Amino acid sequence: LARTATNLRAKQNRQKDNSIESIVDRIKQKNLDYNSCIIVKIDESNVPQNITGLVAMEISKIYNKPTLVLRPKLEDGIIYYRGSGRAAAIPVVDGVLEVLESSGLMDYVEGHSNAFGASIKEDDIPALHLYLNNYYKDVDFECGVEVDCDITDYNWNNLMLKEFGEMMHVYGTGIPQPKFHFEFNITS
Repeated sequence: LARTATNLRAKQNRQKDNSIESIVDRIKQKNLDYNSCIIVKIDESNVPQNITGLVAMEISKIYNKPTLVLRPKLEDGIIYYRGSGRAAAIPVVDGVLEVLESSGLMDYVEGHSNAFGASIKEDDIPALHLYLNNYYKDVDFECGVEVDCDITDYNWNNLMLKEFGEMMHVYGTGIPQPKFHFEFNITS
């Protein structure tokens, strides 16, 4: 069972790596990375359906931008593009799902704020690019640092930080030391 799981994981990683290579080439050829959200149209030959979310996450990490990886689906004579969206590794962007919903252009967006399934009519994709480029026009996608925990006035916990500090011997190869972002008011 362990060997089978390991082999399946290795196969999945090979598929993902091959898919990412072809998508990165397409992004470069079509200058899609100049948009604030990368929207890539794919088909089954580019990306197997069962790894669409993994591929979207990797593309999002490479370009540090929200990413939609979508494939065509003909329904009632209308071409929709459906697939996965990711933005989890982007600390300067919160709630991409909510931003997409607010555009009014999506057929549906369902899931978590930065990991979701999405559907849009083919004819609405250019308008979505314009909407997202305008929405994120003041965002510097290169300035973020990925952190493990945001600490604010609302979730401040002295005991938690002390426990992390006491576990310094655990961190090392394969287990990185956590990164915290502090944002709260404190008296001198």
